[in-house]
Amino acid sequence: MAITVEKALELIYTNVKKTSLQILPIEECLGYVLAQDIIAKHNLPPFDNSAMDGYAVKIEDSGKSVKVEATIFAGDNFDGVLNAGHAIKIMTGAKIPLGTQCIVPIEEIQKTQDGYVTLPHNLVISKTYSLSR
Repeated sequence: MAITVEKALELIYTNVKKTSLQILPIEECLGYVLAQDIIAKHNLPPFDNSAMDGYAVKIEDSGKSVKVEATIFAGDNFDGVLNAGHAIKIMTGAKIPLGTQCIVPIEEIQKTQDGYVTLPHNLVISKTYSLSR
């Protein structure tokens, strides 16, 4: 049974209860809707970070075996630069090194000889990780 837009709006306005503005502690806000937008003044963390455990790599190394030159853990202050032919093992929450074009999940990597990994053939540049700082 179809109804007109006017009838639908009338049903909405007559059956929806009005809400009131309340100020609540954040711990009690589950199920509520914000009355206004809240915008963070600072990024936290203040750098691009990895959303997964994996390897920071260059797209040009797709399908190749590359040398793992370092491991970055969350909280590490790593300021190195990723170069072609190398990979950097990166953990969830860790700062993404300069030069990274893609983070490959750890499950998609094949370990080869000591200190090397083989990358998948289908790597694509991620907007998130296409860093040029």
